[in-house]
Amino acid sequence: MEPLFNLRPTIKKVSLFLEQSYSEEEYEILEEHLSIDNFRNNKSVNAEEDKDIGVISNPEGSFIRKGVVGGWRPYFDDELNAEADRWIEENLNTFDLRFPSK
Repeated sequence: MEPLFNLRPTIKKVSLFLEQSYSEEEYEILEEHLSIDNFRNNKSVNAEEDKDIGVISNPEGSFIRKGVVGGWRPYFDDELNAEADRWIEENLNTFDLRFPSK
């Protein structure tokens, strides 16, 4: 399957933020590991244990959806979006985390 976007620039941006450097081979390994298909099939990420014990109510669904930027929007109505914005404002306002600009 063709990737939805080029993951390499994002990996490089995060590695710069974390002050880490990698070889080209290591970037290739990271790209493969973080591809949406591999990410979606990773039992640690996909909350398989939570499905097994009933924490996730839809055992047929996937915790990881399409891997599309903004893919959450169809799941959020105006009320849920406002609730999320309120939670973010109340709980993350003490953090001074800034992602490097381009």
